[in-house]
Amino acid sequence: MNKVKELLKHVNEPQIRKDLPKLQVGDLVQVFVKIKEGNRERVQMFDGTVIAMKNGSTVSATFTVRKIASGVGVEKTFMTNSPSIDKIKVVRHGKVRRAKLYYLRERIGKAAKVQERIVSKSAESIENAENAELAPIPVEETTKAVETTKEEAVEAAEEKVSENSEGKVVETVEEEITNENQIKANGEDGQDI
Repeated sequence: MNKVKELLKHVNEPQIRKDLPKLQVGDLVQVFVKIKEGNRERVQMFDGTVIAMKNGSTVSATFTVRKIASGVGVEKTFMTNSPSIDKIKVVRHGKVRRAKLYYLRERIGKAAKVQERIVSKSAESIENAENAELAPIPVEETTKAVETTKEEAVEAAEEKVSENSEGKVVETVEEEITNENQIKANGEDGQDI
């Protein structure tokens, strides 16, 4: 029995595609399928919501995509590891709590839409880094603290000093310095002005 399992694993493993994105039920996807017409081959897109997935990560894994076309519900079931699938693009992730979304068959219009799941930027960037086989850049290298000294603040304030048509000073250097010090102090404490 173990020999049979090892033989099946040896035969099936090279057929599993690793170039496709990770799909989940509720995702809005675009599936690009190769279609052969006579001696010509073209790629056709089918977009919709993933309502079911079966057989997990095996060779016989399938996923079902549903969309509404001209007021009629259309469902297609695709073999995940099929060579006829050119690529799959995940448009947005859906927020669902079920493994199968068959209840969407009875719904129409806005009721048939799945709420979008908000993915945090950090989790998304880590996932993209793993997909690209790159390590995330350390925070120390990406952010550099820039602090201005009092002399730089005075120089900047002197440049902002201008005169109106009567020759009166509109802003004074001292007011500018005190304003910048207040902003820095409030920024460090996290309080508003």
